[in-house]
Formats: sequence, C-alpha cells, structure tokens
Amino acid sequence: MNMTLMQQIPLAIGPEALPTFDSFLAGPNAGAHDHLRTLVLPAAPVYLWGPAGSGKTHLLRALAHQQQQAGQRVGW
Repeated sequence: MNMTLMQQIPLAIGPEALPTFDSFLAGPNAGAHDHLRTLVLPAAPVYLWGPAGSGKTHLLRALAHQQQQAGQRVGW
C-alpha cells in the first residue's frame, strides 16, 4: 500500500488590516492624502471623487481611524 504523505499549507486568512494614512500609496492622490491627514475637525465637509480603485474608501476609513484614536466618535 503506497501512502502519500500530505502536508497542509496554512493560508494567510485573517482580519483585514485597518486602512491608515501610513499604508496609503498616495501617488497622484497625494494632495487629498495630505489634506485629510492634517485636517482639523470639525471642518467643512470634504468631498472625495475619482474612479473605482483610486483610494477614496481607504482615505475615509483612515480618517475615521485617526479620529477614533484621538477619542472622537465617528460615523458615516
């Protein structure tokens, strides 16, 4: 009887890392990144626009995380 030894390979599955300003690859969106990173709240509303995949949600979640770390309540 030929037994083949199988080895299980663990998959890197876990909670998604929180988007932060440090993990954002700004590229052409450096202006929006810098503005939101230094934004003093409460401030006038900020409108982000751009094509899918340009980082709008990442920046919004990074701003929310930054404010939560500062003890602020966040909702959207």
